[in-house]
Amino acid sequence: MGDSFPQVDPGLYGRQWAADYDLPSGHDDETAPTVAALRHLAGSGPVLEVAAGTGRVAIPLARGGLHVTATDASPEMLDQLRAKPGGDLVDARLDVLPGIRGDDQYGLIYILCNSIWVMQSAEEQATFLRNAAAHLRPDGLLLIEMGIVDTTRLGQPRQFTNGQGSCHVETTWDPTTQRVLHRYQFEETVSPSLRDVHLRFLLPEQLLTMASAAGLEPRFTWADWEGKPFQPDSRWMIAGLGHAESAETRR
Repeated sequence: MGDSFPQVDPGLYGRQWAADYDLPSGHDDETAPTVAALRHLAGSGPVLEVAAGTGRVAIPLARGGLHVTATDASPEMLDQLRAKPGGDLVDARLDVLPGIRGDDQYGLIYILCNSIWVMQSAEEQATFLRNAAAHLRPDGLLLIEMGIVDTTRLGQPRQFTNGQGSCHVETTWDPTTQRVLHRYQFEETVSPSLRDVHLRFLLPEQLLTMASAAGLEPRFTWADWEGKPFQPDSRWMIAGLGHAESAETRR
């Protein structure tokens, strides 16, 4: 692997992004349908959000009466979560993937917005799925949201403008390891102006194969939070995974 893909500090993302993470973006209108779907899927809970960031989803779920635990590898992100109105309703704790600390069992565990990709190897991602399965109640659900990668366009530079100003993004990736480096160059008024985001993407069939090895099987695969079925041309996959039924249960 080249110098573009070094060992990654799991707290780096939060240190670089937490201060302006909640500035307006093009994704703000997606929160309401996400929360509504998760509230329905959670039943009576309890709920664990992994890689929760600043609590965009965890806080409204907790306000709705669910017991929500939110974990993140970044103290800075969790500080932002706790400082928000309703942040005190969430049990926020520091946890570094692929680990899930404690012995609690959850009715719903979820990881959103490609956060399963922050783990830098297939081994780490598979370990996370095993750990999540071990913390699911027998009838519990693990929900994973991730984008569908178009490798023909992955290396193309991008330019966008949002609440942080104008930004240019250069992407390099390794087709063998599926590791990706997004290098964000913001205007000089933004600090830090240069930010690197390291990911290891998964394809849908790879995720489902890993899940099967962890004793999980699909309950559903959606293309959006309205429950549209996932199709080969879908841009996102929301996979709901539960414990695989034993042969005796199927009889």
